[in-house]
Amino acid sequence: MNIDFDFLDKLYKQYGYRSVKLSFPIRIYLYEHGRYFGADIIPLDLNEQTITRCIELKKEYGDGGFAVQLRKYKSNEEAALELYKSFFSYDATKKRIKNLYTEFNKAQTRLNGGFRYKYINSPFSINNETSSNSDIIPLIIEDIKKDTPQLIIIEASAGYGKTCTAYELLEKLLECEYCQNPLMTELSRNRGANIFRYILLDEIDREYPILDSNLVIYEIKSGNIPLIIDGFDELLHKSDIIKSEKKEVFSEVETMLDTIGNLLKNRAKIILTTRKTAIFAGNEFKEWLRKWNHDFSVNRYTIQVPRIKDWLGKTRSKLIAEDQFPVEYIANPVLLTYLRNLDEQEFLNHLNEPDRVVSKYFYALHEREIKRQDLRITPEDQYTIFKNVVKLLMEFDTSTENKLFLREIIIDQNKEILEKSLKLYSGEQTIDLIADKLINHALLDRKGRNEDQIGFVNDFIFGTFIGEIISEFNIKEIETLSSYMVELGATAYRVQNSTNKHNLWIKINEIRNNFESNVLFVFDITLKGGLQRNFQETIFTSLNIFKINFFEYKITNSVFINCKFKNCRFDTTTFDLVTFIECEFDNCECFNNQFLNEQNTIFALHCTQKSNQIIKYSNYENAPLNKDETHFEDTVLSKIYNLEKLFKSQRLMHLLKDYNKGEQKYLYRTLEKLQNEGLIKVSGLDLVIEINKLSTVKSRIDK
Repeated sequence: MNIDFDFLDKLYKQYGYRSVKLSFPIRIYLYEHGRYFGADIIPLDLNEQTITRCIELKKEYGDGGFAVQLRKYKSNEEAALELYKSFFSYDATKKRIKNLYTEFNKAQTRLNGGFRYKYINSPFSINNETSSNSDIIPLIIEDIKKDTPQLIIIEASAGYGKTCTAYELLEKLLECEYCQNPLMTELSRNRGANIFRYILLDEIDREYPILDSNLVIYEIKSGNIPLIIDGFDELLHKSDIIKSEKKEVFSEVETMLDTIGNLLKNRAKIILTTRKTAIFAGNEFKEWLRKWNHDFSVNRYTIQVPRIKDWLGKTRSKLIAEDQFPVEYIANPVLLTYLRNLDEQEFLNHLNEPDRVVSKYFYALHEREIKRQDLRITPEDQYTIFKNVVKLLMEFDTSTENKLFLREIIIDQNKEILEKSLKLYSGEQTIDLIADKLINHALLDRKGRNEDQIGFVNDFIFGTFIGEIISEFNIKEIETLSSYMVELGATAYRVQNSTNKHNLWIKINEIRNNFESNVLFVFDITLKGGLQRNFQETIFTSLNIFKINFFEYKITNSVFINCKFKNCRFDTTTFDLVTFIECEFDNCECFNNQFLNEQNTIFALHCTQKSNQIIKYSNYENAPLNKDETHFEDTVLSKIYNLEKLFKSQRLMHLLKDYNKGEQKYLYRTLEKLQNEGLIKVSGLDLVIEINKLSTVKSRIDK
């Protein structure tokens, strides 16, 4: 037996027991709360004399009214696990969590028109490195299996599979021997949601109502309860703060992250899903991590645009290619699932009308609800009803509402349609009953564990309504909207036809001063398929840029970090003092120069490329060094060393200020050489001296 009584004392105290110490190698732990009196008797060894005394004690305490258990633990780990399972109703909790996944599965099946829901992987990257693995779930589970605390971030654009991935992970964790019962909480942009810490505690109390929240937190930290927080970005209420107050935005995020950081102890595993945002790629987040002194590991999984062939198969993908179908009209998991389930003739019909795929999808959903619920409302009127619901949600700046309130909204905003529907029924039927059918529509779903909270089943459907409504709004109505709503609409409209995208862009452009330039860049490439303005002094982070021509508008004094360019064309004359750091170029072309970074005003650092070579590489390893080059390198090292003391972030930008255009080209080459030698590390705009090379660097700069 490998039992430590000091460990057991702390463990049982955590669970509300008091210990009774005996002269024998035996410990008794008493639980005296409410009507239940329990006693655990634990021998340190299995000698005959010790066991005999345990049996005597069991009778004594049993006669005294205690429910007594004789526990012959073999190790501390076994004791902790058994105590956890007994208090947390392991089997019943596991069944309840399984039901949670089943309900999600049913909702997705309804959304698929009755076709069985199936999770399909999209391409993804890990910490900005494209993964060669096709399945994201096993990789996340490998992180969860580690004995150290782990923060796992799963990010994607709105409607691109974050929640589906979270639920898939939930189900797979239930099948793992090493994992106990995960706790999943779905956060919503809720008018009643204020302080993240209290929201989290409320979710814990809801899942384990009879247990002390401190005990649940203890088991989260122990690793027995992996915590999945779906929709972390939904709580970022200050998304509309202007550029000059950017630090204030992160201060709110930092408070939320500190709550998570305080949980990341021992073997804790916390998984966040969030919309793709610069928050987790920015220097502020890196500084936050440094504050925690690397107490836990962080892995960031980014789900990218889905591959058509993974969803539709080779045959249908080939038909799309042969028909020159605009794939950007369907590059969304919801639409691809819809197309996958069409019969052959319907699929071919959709190929003939590519600009109507989205409208056909919604029409099909509404038609199925007519049959499924005997809902006597035309598809067009159903669409109008939910559009009216979205208008109210946009006004409240929320994605969910109380079920009864949402029901009242449906009745109040659509009386004419509901009264028309009522006349089509014979026998007993009321407007209230019709409203109940609409609350149970495939477009809506329960959000979180609260049965009373209802929202749209995914961001794509919600965002599609938002995009259409914004397109119809006047300038005064648009100005009242949060950037959260605007960005949700723009993201969903990626797959709309060019006319609809243009109409939305026109309206958003009227309030362009409400957005930072990097967000406007996304609006331009998403809704217009190309730049519509010049950009300067802008940092573009973790963007997927597809089929964009950089010809007419200029980009100056800006940086692209961890961006992926596919089928793009670059006119080098439109770039001035632009840096590409750790970017990927796939089948891109360059004009006016053979290489993108050939002239002295465009720089590329640690970039990769496929197909066409547009980045010019230099081989520094074998390059002879003359005295001047060595002096230049030592000067750069000295500047970086001093910048670490002066600035917490964006040290590269500060370093560039010391060099003119002609010198910056050579500076970047020097930085790459110094990193190849292991002396420094370049990560985005961050520059640091490698800690294990600090003495070498100091010897060079102290000459």
